[in-house]
Amino acid sequence: MDGHMSSLYTSPELEQGHIKLSRPQRKCIITGEIADKAVLIRFVASPDGELVADICNKLGGRGVWVSAVRETINQAISGNQFSRHLKQTVRISDNFLDNLDRRLADQLIARLSMMRKVGALVVGGGKLRSQALLSGLLIGDDASPRETQKLISSCRPDWIEKGVPSVWLGQVSGSTSVAYAGVFRSASSTERRLETLFRTELRRWRGVAKANDKR
Repeated sequence: MDGHMSSLYTSPELEQGHIKLSRPQRKCIITGEIADKAVLIRFVASPDGELVADICNKLGGRGVWVSAVRETINQAISGNQFSRHLKQTVRISDNFLDNLDRRLADQLIARLSMMRKVGALVVGGGKLRSQALLSGLLIGDDASPRETQKLISSCRPDWIEKGVPSVWLGQVSGSTSVAYAGVFRSASSTERRLETLFRTELRRWRGVAKANDKR
């Protein structure tokens, strides 16, 4: 992860898109910052005392919130802050952060699949060329810069997310790898919510992923 990254990861694409996050806010136990809980991760202890990342915010019991930044979570682990704030001894697996990375990635792939199922997402550069205007453009990490500029000029998306793993877009469409996907403009509140959830969840994944994974 870049050394200059702030405690709450923010991509230029997200700032330009003016994402409306959920209103409830929570305090990070490490940085002390109060932020929208969409950009933090809740952690709880399982009944047998194992630390669990409650990425869907549905688990019961006492929970604590940490900024969705790999170094910040690692600081909480190394400083025994989870046990302190959960007020009990918790076990943390050696590969906890890597497992969290994979869980957040799986959550994103499922979100993309749902968006495609309801007709909010179209996958593949060829299909995008026939679209007049898009709400958003997802650019894979192996996309051609020249083709990218052509699509941006023709589709004129309101927002752009670069460096999305092409294997994710491929998995959604049943292919090995796909370089582009587009999000349609929609009047449907359900589709707009899926769009917002995807972008906020992408932000969390980028904060937690290893530097060579998040692009």
